[in-house]
Amino acid sequence: MVDSQDNSTIVQPIEQDPAPDTSMAAGLMWMHALFFWMAVVVIGLSFVMRTEGPTSVYFPGTSVSLPELCSSKRMFGLPCPGCGLTRSFISISHGQLGRAWNFNPASFFLYAFVAIQIPWNAMQFLLIRSRKFGITLPYIHFLPITVAVVLVANWLIRLSFWQV
Repeated sequence: MVDSQDNSTIVQPIEQDPAPDTSMAAGLMWMHALFFWMAVVVIGLSFVMRTEGPTSVYFPGTSVSLPELCSSKRMFGLPCPGCGLTRSFISISHGQLGRAWNFNPASFFLYAFVAIQIPWNAMQFLLIRSRKFGITLPYIHFLPITVAVVLVANWLIRLSFWQV
């Protein structure tokens, strides 16, 4: 005789995952799209712009150099941690690695960081768009902090040893 109260044979309905928050997903998609396009513009411009001499940077098809934008250099006579990054990115994109090093040695690390944003944010955008959650990596928030530390450390070394 089978006990009708036997709980081992009762089938429980499977709980489905709640639908992802569409406003959060839309916000994440916008964020990844923005970072993707910013990286594409920065890397793209570094391929089409040119640099001549120690400070001149030119847009394609122009003969007038862009003005120097570093407020620290203009006001205090000292370069900031980001000084030389534009010229260095252009030099890296044109294969002039020694020249890039002279402009700002930390630029190699930062250039790689920006270039990696293109496939990373494209992948994240597509994953979120396909109703899946994006990839989360533990401690990924330390990467931008590391970039900032490298820039500041490079700046301090350049100020103290290289007399920029």
